[in-house]
Amino acid sequence: MARTAFVAALVVFGFCLPADAQVTAFVNGRVIDGTGKVIEQGTVVVRDGKIAEVGPAASVRVPDGATRVELKGKTLMPGLINAHGHLSAVEYLRTAPELYNRANLERQLRAYATYGVTSVFSLGDDQPDAFALRAEQATAPPSRARVYVAGPIFTATTAAAARAETDKVIARKPDLP
Repeated sequence: MARTAFVAALVVFGFCLPADAQVTAFVNGRVIDGTGKVIEQGTVVVRDGKIAEVGPAASVRVPDGATRVELKGKTLMPGLINAHGHLSAVEYLRTAPELYNRANLERQLRAYATYGVTSVFSLGDDQPDAFALRAEQATAPPSRARVYVAGPIFTATTAAAARAETDKVIARKPDLP
């Protein structure tokens, strides 16, 4: 199981880990562990931001002093990853260049998170606002899906123009060259 995706999912779904808590236990929930198993009445122990133990409540000991988060009636699962997505100049049924802006991109990333998507690989037409959001996520607690960018689309008509546009994309340091 991808432990970082699992922890990101905990944060996305409103279970923000207390900053001063070294150990947090998520107890009494249905746990989908990412291997195909479903644990009814499961416990997940997170220590220093990483999953330390996952299993049935009867076999996982909650450490003394741990912050307990009750999950009765809830399901906890690893975060989903959109491996081919886009952030775009679309808002509901409208498309326009001015819609490619920070507020709209944040709205799209919050929508992804609402559906359990913790990471989006945006595969084209990425502009400065997407690169800025990508840069900020390294230091900020997640309130939206993380984004990884490929860079802008280019349509060069000559080899020299293609090299020049490629150099511009590389200079922006995309995650997906």
